[in-house]
Formats: sequence, C-alpha cells, structure tokens
Amino acid sequence: MSRLTSKLFGVVSAAVLGAPAFAYEMPTHRVLSEQAAAKSRLSQPDVLADLGLTKPITDPTQTFPIDYGSCRRK
Repeated sequence: MSRLTSKLFGVVSAAVLGAPAFAYEMPTHRVLSEQAAAKSRLSQPDVLADLGLTKPITDPTQTFPIDYGSCRRK
C-alpha cells in the first residue's frame, strides 16, 4: 500500500468509526430516560412516596430529599 493510500484509509476509517459517537447526544438521553421512568415502577405514586418523593418522576421540579433518615419504611 502506498503512503497516500495508507493515510487516506486512516482518515476515512477515523471518520466512519468516530461518527456513531455523536449519535448519543443529550436530547437522545432525555428521551430514553423519560421513557424508562414512565415504564418503571417509579411512575407508581406509592413507590414514589416510599422514596420520599411527592411529585411525579417526570416533573422537572422533583428532587430527592436531603435528609437521609426521614424516608425509611417503618
């Protein structure tokens, strides 16, 4: 293989193999996470209450409580 062919092969390979890394962007992550949360047990109010959460898991204002001991089952 000539030196030019080797360099061209290297550049094309890097472009082709590096492209899929950009497919997993933040919007994709958001959609996948929202769908997973909606289908999980986290969409059930009793499970959320056991975790100390008062709003639906899809509510962007929902946060986890800071006090580690206040949400344990009795």
